[in-house]
Order: sequence, then structure tokens, then C-alpha cells
Amino acid sequence: MANDEKMQTVAGALRLFGARGFDREMSVTRGRLHASGTDRRYGPQEVRVLDHRRFEGVSDPGDSSVVYAIETVDGVRGTLVDGYNVYADPAIGDFLKDVEIREPATSETGVTLPAFETTTEIPSR
Repeated sequence: MANDEKMQTVAGALRLFGARGFDREMSVTRGRLHASGTDRRYGPQEVRVLDHRRFEGVSDPGDSSVVYAIETVDGVRGTLVDGYNVYADPAIGDFLKDVEIREPATSETGVTLPAFETTTEIPSR
């Protein structure tokens, strides 16, 4: 359960995903995904979301965000962070519409981890 507790914040999720090999920072520009430290740009059919977490700000809706753990067809793994709802980046949402997204991980008991809310959809804008 110690890992579950570390997933209560975006920073904690990034650290945990990093420890799982998702060590590149990713961004979307002009409809393509870029992984830091590479020259490669990926289309939606060249990547898949293996895990993701949604966080909702307790006192500030502006703190709402989603962290995606992504793997490319050539094995590059990293994270992509986006805002949620009205704070979502339209470029990221447009890109993710055509990306395979797996269900989020669950705890050992099979229950979705309670420290954050998970989503199986692309955040709406």
C-alpha cells in the first residue's frame, strides 16, 4: 500500500511511473507526441496509454490534472500530464482520441485505488 499512498499527488505519480520505467517527459505538438531526449515524433497509432491517473484539486479546480503513462511502438516510455475539464489542452485531447488507452491499475484487492479518481475516458473540454 506504500506505493498507493505515493500516488496521491501528481508529483508522486510521476515518481512512481518513473520508477516503473516511464522516464521520459512527453508533450504533444502539431498532432504528434514527442518524448524528451529523442528526435522521434509519434502519431496516435504509434503509442498506447498503459496507465493513467486523474487528480482533482481539493480547494482549487485549477489543480485538476491527468497523468498518462505512455509507451511507443519502439519501446520509449514516458509520462504526459494534462489539465482536466476546462483546463485540458485541446491538442492533447485531440491526439489522445485515437490512442489505445488501457484501464488504470488497481490495488492488490482489485479495488481502484482510493487516493485519486481514475478515468477511462479522455478528459472532456
